[in-house]
Amino acid sequence: QAVRDAEGRIVRIQGAFQDISAQHQARQARRESEERFHLVSRATADAVWDWNLHTDAMWWNEGMQTLFGVPLDQLPPDSTSWTLRLHPDDSEEVLEGIHAAIDGTANHWSDEYRFRRQDGSYAWVLDRGFLIRDLQGKAVRMVGGMTDISAQKLADLDAQRDAQNHAELLQVQQRISSLDMPLPEVLQLVASTVLRQTEARGAMVELLQGRQLVAQASAGDHVRPVGNLLPVDQSLLWPALSKGQTVVCNDTEAEGWDMASMPHRHGVRSVMAVPLRSGDAIVGSLKVTSDKVNAFSRRDVAHLEILTESLGAMVQLRHVAGQLHASEQQYRMLFDEHPHPMWVYDRETLQLQAVNRSMERHYGYTESELLTMSMLDLWPADRR
Repeated sequence: QAVRDAEGRIVRIQGAFQDISAQHQARQARRESEERFHLVSRATADAVWDWNLHTDAMWWNEGMQTLFGVPLDQLPPDSTSWTLRLHPDDSEEVLEGIHAAIDGTANHWSDEYRFRRQDGSYAWVLDRGFLIRDLQGKAVRMVGGMTDISAQKLADLDAQRDAQNHAELLQVQQRISSLDMPLPEVLQLVASTVLRQTEARGAMVELLQGRQLVAQASAGDHVRPVGNLLPVDQSLLWPALSKGQTVVCNDTEAEGWDMASMPHRHGVRSVMAVPLRSGDAIVGSLKVTSDKVNAFSRRDVAHLEILTESLGAMVQLRHVAGQLHASEQQYRMLFDEHPHPMWVYDRETLQLQAVNRSMERHYGYTESELLTMSMLDLWPADRR
């Protein structure tokens, strides 16, 4: 400060100074820290964010555009740049978790959820944040980073879905192998299971009757209804199916298929069909359709072939059982109505096993009485 005389001339300067080395070093350290933070945020592949919890201002690094295709200049300057991109099914749980960490005493937070990309699709992310608190323990700032874990997460979900599908396939195989379940119910169970597992729009089981394919079970849409008849010469798939070949087409439009001539083909973009075998003969097919391109994977094909193989074995078993039942009925008619006494007995014990009506009339016993006797009881004692 200048000190002046009566004429206004400066006669001396007085002042004070203090050592601000600590403050200067602190500011310098802060600048260096922020520079390191920004350098790290540019070097990492993560989407790094910095959230001022007092003002709600939110900063993002270039990872937001690199990972999710979102231009930084299109992002709102506050936390809505994050919250509005949370998947609707995950949003509530994620927000509850992060606010519980902010309002509590935790120093870090993490979660896995789906985050919307610029093109509208969703990425699975692992998000980790670290809380900065004031002397009173109140959270004032949060810094974190999002890692795209879509490939790993989708692989895990596929493995989980695959295990669930295998377990369900086993249960269905056990059910359809039982002859107690009526055939229409078996076929409908198979169609419904395939529709659910492949996430298709339609699933159908058709059986060959003469020169026509008859829809025996149907689930969803984009397939023929139950009872619908299709001549084999009008089927796009039967030439290959009849030779025992599995058919997969994940883009009917690109392949030039005629999908407009019949109502059930309208809008179908993907088709998968497996021939249904009974012994050496092709007796029908199991078919699924979708209105999406590339709807079916190799895993879907494998599951469909497993189920079709079991279904074919069941159809063959029921055919043999039907023949056996018809043969047994013929035998019963011949045996029961024969005019002469007839019976069946056990060779070892000579116990009667079955008798016909003529035997009841001839010997004068009822059927229940005869079935408690042996051949020895029918013979005279001196001829046994």
